[in-house]
Amino acid sequence: MNHTDDLIFQALMEEFKSLRAEVLERLKIRHQQMSVSLAIAGATLSFALSGSLGQSESQRSLALYIVAPITSAMGGLWVTNSWSIYRIHYYIIEVLAARANAMLQTNSQTGVFGWETSLQRSSKVILVSWMERVFFCVSFILPGVISQLLLLEGHGDPVAGLSALRFPLLYAGNWLSILGVFVVALIHRIAHRRREPPRKLVSLL
Repeated sequence: MNHTDDLIFQALMEEFKSLRAEVLERLKIRHQQMSVSLAIAGATLSFALSGSLGQSESQRSLALYIVAPITSAMGGLWVTNSWSIYRIHYYIIEVLAARANAMLQTNSQTGVFGWETSLQRSSKVILVSWMERVFFCVSFILPGVISQLLLLEGHGDPVAGLSALRFPLLYAGNWLSILGVFVVALIHRIAHRRREPPRKLVSLL
């Protein structure tokens, strides 16, 4: 490579370092979002199920109503953050690596960023992917589902429980929020598995 190519290659490496640092920061944020969602859901469910604090039945039911919106919103933020990480990963493989390898082909057959597409990485990604699915459901889906089912508790059958709800529209909206964040996460997972390019429409999720 001549001096100009060397400068361009160094610029590509600096861009890679910057993107890698952004991915690491976003991964930290994802872990924080899971922890916050579990903490909020745990505290709210504990308040709703505890009978020793002197709270009324009305207060307990209101606490259950807010679990699903909070955890679903946190789940939506988690998916948005994950999608940003996927876009960076796709850009590194399809753009940065392609440019860098094209420059190196003049003097060397050694590729860069080979780990991103290696079999070793793919095997680890499969394990991490399944773990993420479990953590996602436990952190953002399960608390909302539990709170929704608890709202029907004590009425004999689900039909009687539904008719006794104080806020039926809010209850239905909570189920929609749970379903919505699950579908969005599923779309993200399918796109990631197929290694599809981030589309402009889906990137707005």
